[in-house]
Amino acid sequence: MTHTNPSRPTAQFPRGVPGRCGAPWVLALLLATAGGAALAAERDPTLAPPAAFASMAAAGEAGAPAKPVLPSMDGAAVLVQGGKPLLLLGPKSYAEGQKMGPYTLERIGETEVWLRDGKTLHKIHIFSGIERHTATERPTP
Repeated sequence: MTHTNPSRPTAQFPRGVPGRCGAPWVLALLLATAGGAALAAERDPTLAPPAAFASMAAAGEAGAPAKPVLPSMDGAAVLVQGGKPLLLLGPKSYAEGQKMGPYTLERIGETEVWLRDGKTLHKIHIFSGIERHTATERPTP
């Protein structure tokens, strides 16, 4: 039964328009939803990048003692907030004394961080290829 109201005209949709849910539109909607779910499962943006903490098991050869794999500092930055330095790595920030995987962040410098793994202290440069030197004055001619 169709109700008609002269003050509200009814819209007539041509064939193939979303008003008539035909099989092509349902199929397209299902494919778009499945593709979006696959992209969403690809990477969680709230976690550190996979390169930041490489697998400890992949570090050692079979039968050889595993060497510690230090986190990558690619894309890291140092931020001083309230007089205290913070290490920004991916979507996370770390303060001195916090854990970064199996390591404890001992000290944050301008160009390096110090990580402790048990009794071993590791120095990692934040900006690879850049070294800090004391400036020397040049004699004026």
